[in-house]
Amino acid sequence: MQDREYLVDLARFIVMLLIMLGHFFVLRYPPFTILSFTVPFFLVASGFYSAMSFSQKADQSFWRHAGTYYIKRFFRILPPFLAVMLVASFFFAMKDIGYKLLFVANIKQYLDVESKAAFFQKFFDFHQNADHLWYVSLQEQLYFIAPFLFLLIPRDRVIYFIAVLIALSVVIREFLLGQYVYRIYGLILPIAIEYFLWGSIVYLLVNKRAAFKTLCQKILPISVTLLVVLIYAQITLFGYTLYHFEVTFFQTPMAIVLALICAGLSFQVGNKVACRTFEYLGSLSFSMFLVHPFIQYVFIRRLDMMDTAGFVASSVISILLAILIKHFVEKPSHKVRDYVLKRI
Repeated sequence: MQDREYLVDLARFIVMLLIMLGHFFVLRYPPFTILSFTVPFFLVASGFYSAMSFSQKADQSFWRHAGTYYIKRFFRILPPFLAVMLVASFFFAMKDIGYKLLFVANIKQYLDVESKAAFFQKFFDFHQNADHLWYVSLQEQLYFIAPFLFLLIPRDRVIYFIAVLIALSVVIREFLLGQYVYRIYGLILPIAIEYFLWGSIVYLLVNKRAAFKTLCQKILPISVTLLVVLIYAQITLFGYTLYHFEVTFFQTPMAIVLALICAGLSFQVGNKVACRTFEYLGSLSFSMFLVHPFIQYVFIRRLDMMDTAGFVASSVISILLAILIKHFVEKPSHKVRDYVLKRI
């Protein structure tokens, strides 16, 4: 299997554009909530890549492997995250900055939303308050526990252990769905981890069984069709809800289908230029995610350009800022990372 799944990198960039599209128009046009599968896709892809990362260097000791992993994660996330937070704090009235900096913003939002009114107010203030950073908090919590999941469990039992965790996640979700109606359940780790785990388990199966990988590639059109069917079923039963993916009763089949799509995209890409291009585009997705709500806020609230031109302009600016962050923040930090790794 190749070191990277370049088509998944391309998919990450495309899905990021869809996230931006949904965030820009959803308040005025509820049908854009059909794009709520995009965040789960990133959670699934994270599990897929995490399993790949730990499988490639399974011969290292736990502490060396985990230490290297955390150092890489630190230099991958903190520099662009802190740079965006520092600049944005001067121009936008963000709330709960401390929770965001400590990567527990998702827990704070989960506790805050106890009613329909609180839910819609939180969503209305989404762009200015940087409430999209709940996802970054959740993502880092997942990455924090990943080494313990993949490195402490014997390799021949990891799949079974993940299956047990998935079952527990489903039980917890079903219990919580009977509690507060407007709680944003997907914000908390015991619920959202199911997506991450399905991405992980599918990669482990692909890595172990070539026939399974081939099957996923052959049924890719079917997997995409199933995704459309699930979205249609959710709309039919619940309407165009602003719930996002968190309260859907289709979370498990959605997670499975998205994981199969990730596996189905694992084609060998022979063209080196295409490989570099796809990897580069995929590497922009995190910074695009960080900056886009602030840029969209300017166009939606301050310039009153909630139209196609406003979306295109805000998206182009977000991509350009992501490119600047990559070259002037991320690349220098990667040099420091490489220096540190050489000395441990």
